[in-house]
Amino acid sequence: MPEVDPLSVIARLNQANYFVVTQQSQEAHKVADGLLPQSSAWASYWKHADAAEHTGNIADGIEWGLKAYTENPNDLASNFTLMNSFNLISEHAEARRVSDSLIAFAELAAGNNEEAVRQISARLQADPENLTLILDTDNIAHAARQFDIALRNYEEYARRQPAGRPVGGPYQTLLLAWNRRPAPGSLCRKPAMPSTGSSDCRSPHCGRQQHSLHNYL
Repeated sequence: MPEVDPLSVIARLNQANYFVVTQQSQEAHKVADGLLPQSSAWASYWKHADAAEHTGNIADGIEWGLKAYTENPNDLASNFTLMNSFNLISEHAEARRVSDSLIAFAELAAGNNEEAVRQISARLQADPENLTLILDTDNIAHAARQFDIALRNYEEYARRQPAGRPVGGPYQTLLLAWNRRPAPGSLCRKPAMPSTGSSDCRSPHCGRQQHSLHNYL
């Protein structure tokens, strides 16, 4: 078991995350139990929901997720887990009700790609300096196969970062590189790997791909 500071809520949450992604659900639930007396119930309930969802116990995940929502209805991390659980059983109407901030992700999961992009683009237009919204727009547009929108916003996020820094993390950096790939036969000579700064690429094929690395982010 990874050693962590037993008094640190963040460390315990990270420990629970480790057990969740490594499919050690019993250990994850033990950590979640330990969070209950040392922190708000929200953290404990969220990690119980997360562990249940990742092992396919969707009903348990929703039950724990609703408890986390009762404790903290404004936390997007636990809300996302609850929303995703509803989506996994095709309860998309319930998923939309979890959080106004996550409706675009719910629409994406329901297969309403154009509406998902419209929703997140409208939010970004209302708050164009919000880097989190820029990345959300990137990811949703990429998953919706609207690669021109995804590339534009990945480039915008990259432009705002110090030189050499990943675009929001290794995953988004990889997606930027993917969207920058020229189509076969294109005359575009833009480097595939991301860098900050403006681009001189003007090929209409640049960044237009027919396949995504992931269907849903």
